[in-house]
Amino acid sequence: MIEKYLKEDGWYKYPNEDGCDYETAESLIQTGVLEFCGCGREEDNLRFVLGGLEIIDEYATGTPFKEWKKKAIEHFGNELSAQFFYYWADKEEYSEHGSCIPGWLTNKGKDLLSDIRLVVNKYMTQDIDHALTTKKAPF
Repeated sequence: MIEKYLKEDGWYKYPNEDGCDYETAESLIQTGVLEFCGCGREEDNLRFVLGGLEIIDEYATGTPFKEWKKKAIEHFGNELSAQFFYYWADKEEYSEHGSCIPGWLTNKGKDLLSDIRLVVNKYMTQDIDHALTTKKAPF
């Protein structure tokens, strides 16, 4: 999905109300798709959302409960933070609530999961590799 927003000049254009172009895929997802501000550490935010979406997906695909619960607590830090994320994902229509949280990912949630995986695995890894070889910060 994310590649369809890439323009010839290398910037990203997302069809939202602000009409902004985004220099990186991280910024496109962080500020265009998720509508978060661009402050702080986008890469950490994206990894946090990625982990949360993966946990919802694992719940829905039948990961044994004790194993799933352990991963959720490791990722979120505690049950209250996990619950808040599940409510947020449901509100934003990245997941479907069903009879209990976390529910399961919607198509919109699956698309976001796929896009963040691509960004983390492709773009962010390249930035980190570049930083290691040039000794310059990637962000």
